[in-house]
Parts: sequence; structure tokens; C-alpha cells
Amino acid sequence: MQALDQKPLDAMHQVRVIAMLGGECTGKTKLAQSLAHTLKLGYVPEALRLFVGEHQRSPRQDEQEPILIAQCDAIGKALCGLDRPPIGPLLICDTSPWMTAVYSLQYF
Repeated sequence: MQALDQKPLDAMHQVRVIAMLGGECTGKTKLAQSLAHTLKLGYVPEALRLFVGEHQRSPRQDEQEPILIAQCDAIGKALCGLDRPPIGPLLICDTSPWMTAVYSLQYF
């Protein structure tokens, strides 16, 4: 018999993550949203975009790590079904924590 706390981990292994990678203003968000909508899949927005929308400015260097953590947490929650669970076997992510880290290194 499986432990109850193991179920989210098992469900997480059944989902593949597709993350958009690329430069700024290249259409990653539009592509991710279109794929998720058309294919009826789960979608995780870009934490950096949410931050900029909320604060109406680019993040400072000391705010980069919390944004990276927020992106990882959002993906983790979606994978574990703690947020809105994906409808299909794929989870579409507007970006990857890798891109957040690259932007941070590039600009700071």
C-alpha cells in the first residue's frame, strides 16, 4: 500500500514539462499560452513577468533569487497538483528557472 504523501510525487512523474527558452520579446509567452489553451494543458506563467506587472519595474539584483524560487515553486505546485493540476500529460511553462538565472547573470 502506498503512503498518502507519495501520491503527489507519483503524479509528478507522469507529467512532462515543456519550458519556453529564448531571448526577451521573442514570443515565448504567447507561444506558451497558445499551446496550453489549444492543447488544453496546464500552464505556469513566468514569475518575472508577474513581478514586473505587480511592481511596474524591473527587479533589483537582490530580488532575483526570490523570483527564481517563485518560478521553481510555481512549477512544483503545478506538478504536484497543489495548484490547478494539468489536464494532460504535459505542463507548459512560460519559462524555465534556467532563463531566470541567465537573465540575472546577464544583467547583474
